[in-house]
Amino acid sequence: MKPRLLIYSDCYIYGGSERLLTTIILNPLIRDNYEIHFAYRQHRAYDEGLEEDYGAKAKNFHPLRLMASDTLLYRLQKLALPQIIKDVLKLPWRILAKSGLYFLYNRRVMERLIKKIQPQIIHINNGGYPGAASCLAFTAATRRAGIKNVVYQVNNIAFPPKIKLDSWRDQRIVNQTVKYFITASLKARESLAQNRHFPTDKILTLPNTTIEKPLTLSRAELLNKFSLPSDSLIVCEVAFLTKRKGQAYLISALKKIEEQNPALFQRLYIIFVGHGEEEVALKKMAESNNLTSRIIFAGYQSAPQDFISACDLFVLPSIANEDMPLVVLEAMSRAKAIIASDFAGIQEELENGVSGILVKPAIETLSQELADKISAICQDNNLSYYGTNAKKRFDDLFSMTRHGEQLLKIYQSL
Repeated sequence: MKPRLLIYSDCYIYGGSERLLTTIILNPLIRDNYEIHFAYRQHRAYDEGLEEDYGAKAKNFHPLRLMASDTLLYRLQKLALPQIIKDVLKLPWRILAKSGLYFLYNRRVMERLIKKIQPQIIHINNGGYPGAASCLAFTAATRRAGIKNVVYQVNNIAFPPKIKLDSWRDQRIVNQTVKYFITASLKARESLAQNRHFPTDKILTLPNTTIEKPLTLSRAELLNKFSLPSDSLIVCEVAFLTKRKGQAYLISALKKIEEQNPALFQRLYIIFVGHGEEEVALKKMAESNNLTSRIIFAGYQSAPQDFISACDLFVLPSIANEDMPLVVLEAMSRAKAIIASDFAGIQEELENGVSGILVKPAIETLSQELADKISAICQDNNLSYYGTNAKKRFDDLFSMTRHGEQLLKIYQSL
């Protein structure tokens, strides 16, 4: 009988750190060695994401009805209201979340599930640190249930504690329960040790990977769908429409290209794939700059791989809260030229000037640097050079087979 592996995850959206779990749950090497169970805080967006990623492959999934304000706060932030009004609407829910009632209730629900499954290994997946509050509750439930083999995955740069209680919980609950932490990048490992004071010998680095999904539309079909010329130069960004993903700087860069390089501008189109709280503001920005004919807001797409495959250049100008984005790996696996911000795990994904171009995430200069780099890479016909090198780097360092082998070693070491 295979040992049981229980994975827990939570996020107010269904994003990159959630899709990373497909590389564990659907990895043949892990499935051959473990009976996999997956528990998560249930809400509509999460259920929809799971249906898209797993469908009939979903097995031993355990949706948990937990108490949390995260998803509601995200929806409130998306409302087209003045920020001060949104802050007032959020306040009672923030107070309730801080009261401790959520923690106590959720821990009890989680502890019952753990005792029912009786896993040999628990893998907690968190978007950042401290990240989702329910991940802390799951850690506490794991400790109360007496599970000794626990790994805790942190998929972003850790923030310093805000109050002394946070540091106490880190050491008395999390550190005493978790045997190994997993980060995708060395930068994330460094921040987890420095900002949260977890022992460095307990923090392991395991680079992310991605599953290459089949295409549903060809480039020609996608261009036809959006009525774009066949000789278009497509710049694509797949990300939530939020300030930290830097879409505003890419819009400003396009305006600079119009002024500085009108010949290139005539062929250039930007496609933003995703939704988020900044969608209204970004559309207004495009309209005020007379760029609506050059910028497509495609919204949420169930097959973002179609857009990455169809583009000539993939851009991710993030300015904060990033680690090792899966969309960059997806673009690498599809041999795309990439321009991305030079920080966190992105600089470990791409070799600057070889397998991609890195730009400084400085808000004062980012727009102009993006304009310069986009102009240079498109005019010098270097797109295929960077794409070929990106594909080779992905195969050498970030393949799903390599990821599965390294993760299996961690589990077996427990």
